[in-house]
Amino acid sequence: MLTILERYKGYTEWLKFKILGERKDERIVKEEIKKVPIFIISLIRRKDRLEKMLENIKWRKIFIVNAVDGNKIRKNSSKIKKNELGCYLSHYNVYKFCKEKRYNRILCLEDDCMIKLPDLWNEISFYVKKTPKNFDALFIGYSFVKDEIQTNEYINRLNGEIHGTHAILWSKKGLRKIVRILENKKINYPIDVLLGKLSKSLEIYITNKPVVHVNNYFDSDIQWTES
Repeated sequence: MLTILERYKGYTEWLKFKILGERKDERIVKEEIKKVPIFIISLIRRKDRLEKMLENIKWRKIFIVNAVDGNKIRKNSSKIKKNELGCYLSHYNVYKFCKEKRYNRILCLEDDCMIKLPDLWNEISFYVKKTPKNFDALFIGYSFVKDEIQTNEYINRLNGEIHGTHAILWSKKGLRKIVRILENKKINYPIDVLLGKLSKSLEIYITNKPVVHVNNYFDSDIQWTES
């Protein structure tokens, strides 16, 4: 079976994973390498969103990643909209890169996130401690969830539909699993819908309330585009 990259080899211009920049807090010393890196998926044509997001985020290490622009995909052989496909492939690129780099954990954000917390990592650390150690993914941001099973007062196990992939923490084993699945699966659903369906087989958890929200000031690059 062809992999995603082989199926979409005509789109290599947008499929290439590019680290556009790295942002560091000057006060951080050698211990920064032990911290979880952030990968921000960002469309080049939407610098306004990225700049707004970076105003309020403080982290040890941040990688800005070229998003796959759905508007530039000429032929869409999937069953989803072009911009949904762009989002899907953008997440796949990040997951594959991080799996190959063998990161223990990574935080994947989209550039329309709204960061309000003064210390995001402390907040995330709190929820991670409450999450079962065998987790594959932890949604710290989502727009809607339909089916969930309570794990404890702060964490629920996803058991079905979820909308939004703007803030997900992945473990090393979770990255291995999701990359293997995406490489061998036809693209029939947007990435968030697919993750909801995979919640029966993956250890996917969500915080009892979103820690990171979507900035509704900006228009969506997914919802308005036709197939």
